[in-house]
Amino acid sequence: MTSSPFAFHEGIPGPLEPPPGWRDRVGPVCRSFYGTPWRDKGMVKGPNGGVDCCTFVIMVAAELGLIPLFVPPYYTQSMPLHEHGERYLNTIRAVCRPLAPGEERLPGDVLLFHIRGAASSGHAAIFLGGDRVAHADWRSGVMEDTMQRAILSRPTGTFRPRGA
Repeated sequence: MTSSPFAFHEGIPGPLEPPPGWRDRVGPVCRSFYGTPWRDKGMVKGPNGGVDCCTFVIMVAAELGLIPLFVPPYYTQSMPLHEHGERYLNTIRAVCRPLAPGEERLPGDVLLFHIRGAASSGHAAIFLGGDRVAHADWRSGVMEDTMQRAILSRPTGTFRPRGA
């Protein structure tokens, strides 16, 4: 039985071997989600669907062929505000590695952010290049944004898909 990148997996699966040219597809794949509304734990692309920042990153990575599609471990929107355990970070570490000091960000890298007053990472975005990121904003849905915006100006970590 062959594994499809769109088959659901229990738990967090290991990364796949990145396909050739995947970084060139980061922008177009992210843009194909633009206009998808924000929905807590949603995993449906398009104006009638919905994603949150975590499921957006997972779905883009799966569409790029970097990981199998999976449902992330249980979380709630308010967990980062009061829980010190780094659920986002633990999920990201399963399929990505942190950038080494001095390593330049590249399109497709995942950025994590703390929301003001939060106890742990509470937002994720995909780096597009320059100062641009794609993310699922709870007010506007999936969009391209500048890292100059307050929440996006201070990433707490940058991660690269394993094998990339």
